[in-house]
Amino acid sequence: MGFESIKKGLQAARKIASPMELVQMALPASVRTRRVLNDGEPSPEGPAGLELVEALRRLRNQLEGDAYVEEGVDYARLRGAPVYAELRELSRGLSTIRATDLEDDARRLAFWINLYNVLMIHGVIELGINDSVMERPTFFTSVAYRVGAHTFTPDDIEHGVLRRNAPHPNNKTVYFDADDPRRVFMVDEIDPRIHVALVCVAQSCPPIAFYDAEKLDAQLDLAAENFVNLSVNVDPGRRVVSMSPIFKWYEVDFGGAAGLRAFLITYADEPLRDELQVAFDDGYAWEYGAYDWSLNAL
Repeated sequence: MGFESIKKGLQAARKIASPMELVQMALPASVRTRRVLNDGEPSPEGPAGLELVEALRRLRNQLEGDAYVEEGVDYARLRGAPVYAELRELSRGLSTIRATDLEDDARRLAFWINLYNVLMIHGVIELGINDSVMERPTFFTSVAYRVGAHTFTPDDIEHGVLRRNAPHPNNKTVYFDADDPRRVFMVDEIDPRIHVALVCVAQSCPPIAFYDAEKLDAQLDLAAENFVNLSVNVDPGRRVVSMSPIFKWYEVDFGGAAGLRAFLITYADEPLRDELQVAFDDGYAWEYGAYDWSLNAL
């Protein structure tokens, strides 16, 4: 283990909320306690099934407006806000979702990307996160929504559903066993653009957006263009291409090094596209920046 890994581990440990969090960290993901944020019966008058999507879009926009203060974004002030109470009530309707409602990958991708992003915001508010989700190292495997008859954490959604049960890039955890009923929700094919759409409420995440199944391809292309052009840089003097560590963690989803090169060139604007082509042809080294886990703006 290198010095930087040890340093990051110590920094995370100092932010842990309680000794129980340390115990949770040592347990396998499959047996960690889940905190289901939408427990309870849905309102019979509330939206059900995919009608929830538009309602969640409206609420997310309202959360964004209510969170801004003069100093920036204040997640804590949302906990007592009426819009947060509405989110808690509305999210209970997710128990009415069925796999048959999500009949193709466009609907699955849009639904699960949106749900992941809302769950992350809900979890930060509910758990009283102040600076970073790393205050709760088990955050991604403990906060959860009930969808249909099943519960899904952020890691279940990302690695189980959207990455078709691919192993976690760091700890190699596989989230769905062979007989796990949640496998029915998995997408048919991995779309690497999910990694520029999933927002883990950190500064280094892509900007948050809400996705529509009918416009999904164009929306994901736009998200990819924005993220590539903001996070990738070519330094001819040092002969280095620097980029977000997201591209390192999920290189396999992009099709390996060759697939990632093609992805970056596809979505880069001029002059970055030409700079990347020269860098790749000349064998520049690849460099990945540090990931800033401090809370982002909504």
